[in-house]
Amino acid sequence: MAEDLGQPRTEEATPRRRQEARDQGQIALSQDLSAAIILLTCLAALWWGGRGVAMQLLGAVRNGLQHPVTGDWGAGDTLVTAHWLTGQLTASAGLIVGILFVVSLAIALGQSGFNVSFKPLEANWERLSPASGWSKLMSWDGVVRGISVLLKVSVVSAVLVWYLADRVQLLRILGEGSLGRGIALGWQLALETAMVIAGGFFIVGAADYLYQRLRHEQRLKMTREEVKREHKEDDGDPHVKARIRRLQREAAERKMIQDVPKATVVLTNPTHFAVAIRYDRHTMSAPMVIAKGSDRFARRIAEVARQNGIPVLERKPLTRLLYKSVKIGQSIPPELFQALAEILAHVYRLKRA
Repeated sequence: MAEDLGQPRTEEATPRRRQEARDQGQIALSQDLSAAIILLTCLAALWWGGRGVAMQLLGAVRNGLQHPVTGDWGAGDTLVTAHWLTGQLTASAGLIVGILFVVSLAIALGQSGFNVSFKPLEANWERLSPASGWSKLMSWDGVVRGISVLLKVSVVSAVLVWYLADRVQLLRILGEGSLGRGIALGWQLALETAMVIAGGFFIVGAADYLYQRLRHEQRLKMTREEVKREHKEDDGDPHVKARIRRLQREAAERKMIQDVPKATVVLTNPTHFAVAIRYDRHTMSAPMVIAKGSDRFARRIAEVARQNGIPVLERKPLTRLLYKSVKIGQSIPPELFQALAEILAHVYRLKRA
């Protein structure tokens, strides 16, 4: 509705709007940053533990080759060998795979927190529409994705050229010397080159994550009309709330009017306030306010009291103090005992007379 009216989205997203977006799977997530960190972790693991993994795998292969297969090689031999090789590879590289899994989980939690949503998995036929795909391609997001690809290629190419410029001499002697030395130098050069490329990917991924965060916040922004509508839904219709308060007030007034005939005395201001007080020396330790009201309801309390033979006395300061400081069903504070005692004594004298 607000979008049809062309209202600008200038208000920050409310917690409810953010939660609804998370429930629909709309979170700020950069795949480039995740891939770069995973690649860096994998290369670091290979840098520190690759030699051990290679030696362990090489030892297993050597042990296997010491027992050559006799006779014809069949499909069963292929399955057994593949199963054995998979087991050896898992045992050798299982730690690296476990580290990559933990890092992937940590990256996802770090970017968006824990969030499980099946909304993106629901069938959406608009995604298969050529018109929808073309509109997305020609949108601002499509332009940004294109710029991101060009930026990644440019940054990675620049970093790679800068790195290899200092390794020209190493590349020249790579084919010289023994095979073992050439393999060691080639492995080191390949790892360093991959680390440099992963570093370039990380720079691009960090920039992409910042853009995704800003874009996500921009999409979550709301119009003033949407904020007002949400507050209205959360707090309820003001007219309904006012009607509920009025009904509650009327119910409380009816309850107090029913309790007025039980009062011992009613104090008035005389027309602005009225306080009905009950005291039974046998069952109560202190006088209690059982009804109070102002203006129209104060006059109603005094009228009901007179109809039921309850004494109605005018005590302006005391009535105002009791009305403002003592709640319904609450006992009179000790500092007012003396004043109430004189009034109750007067009431008892009136009753005896």
